[in-house]
Amino acid sequence: MAYDSARGVTLLFGGSTSGDGSVVNDTWEWDGTTWTELHPVVSPTPRIYSAMAFDPVRQRMVLFGGGYPTFLNDTWEWDGTTWVQRSPSVSPARRSLHTLVWDSVRQRVVLFGGGLSIGGDANDLWEWDGTNWVQRSSSTPRPPTRFGHAATFDSLRGRMVVFGGFKSNLGFLNDTWEWDGNAWSQRVSAQVPLSRSYTSMVFDSVRGVSVLFGGDRDDLDYLGDTWEWDGSAWTQRVLSPSPGSRRFNGLAFDSGRGATVLFGGQAGGRSGTNWGLSDTWELRAIPVPDAPTGVSAIAAPGSALVTWTAPSDNGSAILSYSVTASPGGATVAVPATQTSTTFNGLTNGVGYTFTVTATNAGGASNPSTSSNEVTPADVPDPPGGVSATGGDAQAIVSWSAPSGNGSPITSYSVTASPGGASVTVDGSQLSATVGGLTDGESYTFTVTAANGVGTSNPSLPSNAVTPLGPPSAPSSPSAAAADSQATVSWAGSAANGRPILFYTVTASPGGASALVAGNVLSATVGGLSNGTSYTFTVTATNVVGTGPPSLPSNQVTPSPTIAIGDVSMLEGNSGAHRMVIPVMLSRTSATTLTVQYKLQGSSATGAKRRLPGADFNDRGGAVRTLRFRVNATVHATPLVQYIFVTVYGDTQAEPDETFTVTLSNPTGGYALARPQAIGTILNDD
Repeated sequence: MAYDSARGVTLLFGGSTSGDGSVVNDTWEWDGTTWTELHPVVSPTPRIYSAMAFDPVRQRMVLFGGGYPTFLNDTWEWDGTTWVQRSPSVSPARRSLHTLVWDSVRQRVVLFGGGLSIGGDANDLWEWDGTNWVQRSSSTPRPPTRFGHAATFDSLRGRMVVFGGFKSNLGFLNDTWEWDGNAWSQRVSAQVPLSRSYTSMVFDSVRGVSVLFGGDRDDLDYLGDTWEWDGSAWTQRVLSPSPGSRRFNGLAFDSGRGATVLFGGQAGGRSGTNWGLSDTWELRAIPVPDAPTGVSAIAAPGSALVTWTAPSDNGSAILSYSVTASPGGATVAVPATQTSTTFNGLTNGVGYTFTVTATNAGGASNPSTSSNEVTPADVPDPPGGVSATGGDAQAIVSWSAPSGNGSPITSYSVTASPGGASVTVDGSQLSATVGGLTDGESYTFTVTAANGVGTSNPSLPSNAVTPLGPPSAPSSPSAAAADSQATVSWAGSAANGRPILFYTVTASPGGASALVAGNVLSATVGGLSNGTSYTFTVTATNVVGTGPPSLPSNQVTPSPTIAIGDVSMLEGNSGAHRMVIPVMLSRTSATTLTVQYKLQGSSATGAKRRLPGADFNDRGGAVRTLRFRVNATVHATPLVQYIFVTVYGDTQAEPDETFTVTLSNPTGGYALARPQAIGTILNDD
């Protein structure tokens, strides 16, 4: 059973009759007064233990599974006139005693759990989007498997709420879980309903609570208690009169009438005879709210900010507020989520008071007591006669005082354009210095005045002025060491109104320097001592002068270097070929040097020996050592050594392929200037 909000009726399908226990496939509607049987040409097969939920976006009632004597996994939709079976490519497993709810946030029908036709029970989660079933996966924690549980969707908090049910190896459950569309969370309450199965639950959107009724409990008669979950705690409601104890009853919330509708079920108990029920009950307890309290008002131009304290809703969620102004009787409607509103359309200079009423599904409350009286006033006029005089990264702006329109001017704010740099001064001042400007850029300025009501519109723009100054400090200096030298790069300075003529790079310690033109952002400083650590600063100079130095660069230590070069060669149609890769020193050494290297395939495939599909011998990916030995004659190492790589030829047409040779761990105080080379095997097929 579920409520069709598009047609304003509760729909009932199938079940087991109270007479002979026959399983049926009839369709009924409840309009709040009368049950009416419908007679569609086509209907789902007779069944029990199925589940339904209404999709208000597509205006379709969705039915899934259940069955008798075998479980089903068919999907049907009801459009108010006709049942249509849908044929998704994938469906949840055959099952019964599962739940369906409409997730109004993600606009999906959500299926959870149930008893499976293959045996056991489930805790899987599926979504129906009107065309396909999609299984949702979730990480732990998540609810244990179960069937006969209750579920509903809390549309105020965007959560599916699941309670109780029966788990094959645990028995009856009374745990509470919530699904937010992405993750499960188990909820804990000081007071909890008894463990139960074959129970039912709906979300009362008027009062913002999930309502649970009845069910079956081991070794006890059936239950007839009513509980409510508000998202934080379970509360038992003791109602008189109340439906009798039962299980398998239908439950739906008629949002059009603010009523929880209960139909039928099975009465009796485990200790005696069971019998079917066909009674209909509604839970409607919607008193009007109390009057709002603490109403107060603050004047604004042509308006007032009215605030109040929310009253007791007396069991039914407040739907809206209404604020009324006196004199005049104008009203403003306010959403229930707010306890304040700006009441516009008032006449400046007139005193007003305000009253507030609260409305829920039961109607409107009595009016509150009146607020304090307030009189709207207006903001100042814009300042006039704004003028500006430029300086170094700043300007002095002056203006004439405007009318305060009945409220003293408390401050002025001056704003530069472009950029928005601003300064605020006391209302007694008629000039201000605006700093933080960019030299060389043209600016105009506007001024606003503020009083106790608010801020004026901006003044007309001032005359344009252009601040001038020496360049700013270069930023982000970065140094890279080489043999007896270092290359320094940086981000350019702001010219501050005049072109940069040159940059100067200075080393510390020692003071070695280099000079480059203003359009160049890197320089090489030579004459450095290998083994000594250096940092570098950069200055920029224009016709105004030399700007401040940059922050020091990173620290580098010049040293002799080792580099490796890229090589390419034709693959060949067969056999093995040797690719020769050079490794070079920036200077010779008087002692033997070593450097380690490793071969690794990129698009080329390496292997320790020739195997099908191998392009080159990667020596098993092992780290190898290359030595620069001292020549006994010249007492120095050579400047170049070579790494030899075996390339395998083939006749397969394929793109050029590459591998890398990576150097590491050089000795003798040498640094890696270029630590990696690319070997390219050129296709010749």
